[in-house]
Amino acid sequence: MQQLQFEHAWNRTISDKDRQLINNTFLQTLKENMSQIQLILVRKATNHKGEYLLTALIHNFSDTAFSFSNTPVFYVEKNKLIAKQLFSLPKLSIKAKTSIPWTFIFHQESFYKTPAWEDAEMTIYFE
Repeated sequence: MQQLQFEHAWNRTISDKDRQLINNTFLQTLKENMSQIQLILVRKATNHKGEYLLTALIHNFSDTAFSFSNTPVFYVEKNKLIAKQLFSLPKLSIKAKTSIPWTFIFHQESFYKTPAWEDAEMTIYFE
């Protein structure tokens, strides 16, 4: 059975409002026959450097642990590619049948177009 977990630093600092948002997203996006790894976009923001902070719920529906190692993450709007960036997160290993929230920081140069923040999704592709 799929479990929701929070990385240690998240667990200490997340607000009750954000925890509830992530819990609700987790419950609403559990579906049978889902792809092995799925990213559910939860929140979008920019920081003082102009970087895009995309918070996603990462579902690992597989039977093995998953980690990001030069993994391409795509930001798509209305089925059109808006951004792509490689992520290596050596300290993050997502156990089998586990979902965790994570904020991906996309550099401005990884965006091909200015985002409209509508009909948005995040995904990864395996080769």
